[in-house]
Amino acid sequence: MTSIKTQTAKISVIVPCYNVEPYIKRCLNSLLNQTLSNIEIICIDDKSTDNTLEILKDFAGKNAHIHLIEQAQNCGAAAARNAGIDAAVGEYIGFVDADDFVDDDFFEKLYHKATQTKADIVKANAKITDHDFTKRYDDLQINRIRLYGKWYFMYQWWTGLYRGELIKKNNIKFPEKIISGQDIVFLSLCVAAANKVELCPDTFYHYLRRSDSLDEPILSPQKIESKINAVKFISEIYNKSDMPDDAYSYCYHQRWVLLKSFIERNPSINCKRKVAEAFIEMYQNCKDKNKLIEAHLKYNAANKNYIHFITSGNSEAFLNYIIAHPDSSAQNTVDGYSYTLYLFGFLPLIKISKNTKKFTIKFLGLNLLKIRQTKNGYRINLLYIPILRIKRK
Repeated sequence: MTSIKTQTAKISVIVPCYNVEPYIKRCLNSLLNQTLSNIEIICIDDKSTDNTLEILKDFAGKNAHIHLIEQAQNCGAAAARNAGIDAAVGEYIGFVDADDFVDDDFFEKLYHKATQTKADIVKANAKITDHDFTKRYDDLQINRIRLYGKWYFMYQWWTGLYRGELIKKNNIKFPEKIISGQDIVFLSLCVAAANKVELCPDTFYHYLRRSDSLDEPILSPQKIESKINAVKFISEIYNKSDMPDDAYSYCYHQRWVLLKSFIERNPSINCKRKVAEAFIEMYQNCKDKNKLIEAHLKYNAANKNYIHFITSGNSEAFLNYIIAHPDSSAQNTVDGYSYTLYLFGFLPLIKISKNTKKFTIKFLGLNLLKIRQTKNGYRINLLYIPILRIKRK
């Protein structure tokens, strides 16, 4: 059987694998069924302890498109993806997680868009299956990029197709020391280096949000520190890049607010202090502090009394204020709002959120009520159970 590696593949698809026995066959079948034929599939087994490796060997033995890499030890998703990048020969590089899958025409449409427009990055659309098996479109990123430009590609990095030369020429890798958040660092580096980002909204990446892979309400100190480092890394990218003023203000503020939210993700005072110090430091490093504060007051229903602690650089006073007012947190965004009532100052008790397509009430992380807008009307779920569907005429 002639290996696809003897040719120049149009696309290299990198699939990191660790203990994904229940999902990997569906993922690989979706890649082998791609309508674009000249594609290599690089599977990196990260020292799985279930039958993942045996399944990968079986697929690789039957399909010349699959290139299997076996890690000598478990090193994490970032190292696995980096091994795939080093091995990739494709003109473009894509990433699919082993528990996800893509439309059969996914890479053909992305590749054609990339070659026709000479884009460095092409972003597809996303369909997300939540852990309660409800499905939803998530085209918010598509709409923002269409309206405001490349810098608004801030999440859903897995929907992107990236020019191989862009990644390798700029030595872009997933930072292996950042155990949580390394993917959005990678995306930010790619976006900063890209001359052109295009959209392909008519093909979908199917993202499975597993109950055992959801972001925990309480994060370990290691994950808190990792997430702090990821946000700080990205803010440095913004500061070094020649961004339009509006894009800089919006993106920097979004990351800054994300950083602040980590205060509530671990009860340890040391963790909270590290977040508060990083939050103040990120404010001090901002190139337009006035606009940052204006955005914070506009989009966050936070008590204005702590703003002077931020502007004066007093992280301890800022933290003390947050600790003294722990009962609730409210945030307005350009797309809606979110209000959370905390128990003991850190455990989310009730969360009410609304955006352009969904209204949700959660109790202790469980969906009590979800009203979701669809293409044809509305769906209403009570305790994860669909109870009503309203169709537009």
